Amino acid sequence: MNGLFLAIVATAQQWGRGDFWLLKTVIDAPPPIWAVPSVLLLLIALIKHQRKFAWANLVILGVSQWILMGVNLPLPESSPEKTASARVLSYNIQCAKQGIEPVVGTIQRLNADLICLQETQNNRMDLTLPQTLKERFPGWHIAERGDVMTLSRFPILSTKTHALSPKTNRVILETTIEVQGERLTVLNLHYAVKPSNFLRSQMTLADYFHHKAALAEEQTQTVLQVASQTSAPFILIGDFNLPARGVLYREFSRRYRDAFRAVGWGPGYTILSRFPYARIDYVWLSEGVSAKQCSVDFAKSSDHFPLIAEIAWEHQAEASED
Repeated sequence: MNGLFLAIVATAQQWGRGDFWLLKTVIDAPPPIWAVPSVLLLLIALIKHQRKFAWANLVILGVSQWILMGVNLPLPESSPEKTASARVLSYNIQCAKQGIEPVVGTIQRLNADLICLQETQNNRMDLTLPQTLKERFPGWHIAERGDVMTLSRFPILSTKTHALSPKTNRVILETTIEVQGERLTVLNLHYAVKPSNFLRSQMTLADYFHHKAALAEEQTQTVLQVASQTSAPFILIGDFNLPARGVLYREFSRRYRDAFRAVGWGPGYTILSRFPYARIDYVWLSEGVSAKQCSVDFAKSSDHFPLIAEIAWEHQAEASED
């Protein structure tokens, strides 16, 4: 029965859209919760000296670690050498609530070439923090819109802004950089989880979950549309506020490569830094882009852990000539 229960949970997580409150709860629930029944049954079996049941629940616990908790064990793969490479960082800095110095210290320690930040402004659009960040990274090429900021050691050739949804003030910040003669487009974004006027509206709990699911799907379709109109190579990077499961995650995984899924190890949880339970920050790779390394840094200067990746790329036309 425990195995059947976990199988139902896994199916709901992978195929549920989340517009029904119960499905949304199952999809968004912290993965460690699903290990609790197996652990309790394992302890009961050990106390009662039921070896068969103990082994059965131990196996189920291991399977749940793999399927439900998102533990990643990438297979080795070979990829052709790319022309250009960079170390990229995605980091939701939580408006530097714990102080600007810990945030800047974390960013400098990770020594990225391309830094994509989210939550660089609060809801009052205070410009103090963005200006401070600019001052702390002299000589960098910087673009910012809304609450996202992109800092690059390399020249930024162009900048565009795309609205994520008319229901929020969140945007997709599109920048194009050039490294060793090769261009890379960077789409830096931060999903909203509720409308801007949510506190002024009256919703039942069921309506709230339905709205969250609809807003997440709307933003996903916007990102996919913008990405479809962007010439490769490019990366989608930032805080998607989506767990690494469910229909919307698969919408991305069918089109692009999840850098952590490709080369990262372990669960890769990026939130919360005090009690990690979910992976919601991503680096998605288009054709022509590969990941050499991707990992989570356990800095606690924000409620998110930084996500760092080593990527390499070249234009598709040149790749096809090889």
